[in-house]
Amino acid sequence: MRTFSNIITTILFTFLFTFAAHAQNFTSVSQFGGTYYGKLDGRNAKLKFEYLAYNQAFAEWTVTLTDLDRNVVMTGYAVEPRLSQGGDHILNNVTLQTADKRTQKKFAKMMLHTWNTNYMTAFTDDNYGSVFAKGNANKLVAPDSPRVVRFQNVTQFYGNYKGHIDGRNAKLKIERTPAGKVAYTLVDLDRNVTFTAQTNGLSVDDARPHAMRSVTLRSADGRHTKTIGGLYLHTWNINYMSGYTVWNGKQYGSYFVRQADDVPVFEVVENPKFTIPSTGSSKINKDIKTRTNNNFKIKNR
Repeated sequence: MRTFSNIITTILFTFLFTFAAHAQNFTSVSQFGGTYYGKLDGRNAKLKFEYLAYNQAFAEWTVTLTDLDRNVVMTGYAVEPRLSQGGDHILNNVTLQTADKRTQKKFAKMMLHTWNTNYMTAFTDDNYGSVFAKGNANKLVAPDSPRVVRFQNVTQFYGNYKGHIDGRNAKLKIERTPAGKVAYTLVDLDRNVTFTAQTNGLSVDDARPHAMRSVTLRSADGRHTKTIGGLYLHTWNINYMSGYTVWNGKQYGSYFVRQADDVPVFEVVENPKFTIPSTGSSKINKDIKTRTNNNFKIKNR
């Protein structure tokens, strides 16, 4: 039987969850509560956090994830994160599974955006990204084109994007320079700060080429840096890309949505050629217009 104290606690958390839907900055773990809609590796999905238990040591939620495109429902539990595990805006190691336990999804990180808690970025332990908006998927930036394209190769990272970095409005451009380098331009629109960087190639995870490795960008005056810890193209719809930045050792979620902006944003190349440097990163060593006979395919998920 529920005690009077537990009833009062439930009422309090219900109030906090309702308030959290309208809050902007992260102030409490209660802001995880609510219903979200968005993209699970590019597929339409619904995510729901319901308060289960609370005491001075931890808070716990039941979590329900519905893959709307596949009509699959998975449930599990999440526990309030400790500061030593990356900050209160992050839930770590959330495992969800179907009722028959045949399908399982393990989220390594679920991050509320601290500047606008209506947004959540999540990553599975095998590096597939998701993004959700509280209450309505229309809160996410809309892609410039509704055409759905599956992930084929790393050249699809090139493009113009709009989205949010930790809840702030942002733009991101990834392009290939005439000299063959990769140029990154990240604009924090709310702070009016532009960060840039160039690398010798697109450095991606060997086993998961839709997952880009860390890159550090700098402001024009050199006073500020922004480290993108990872960027993950959604393999079922490359209009969407999830990521996170790193500041003071903590991770903060972000997401981006492809925009056309009157210029070609990418060219699909079905058979790019890869080399594997000694560093373990994969980089394109041919022009993106080059086609070879080295097929590169991803496993259907």
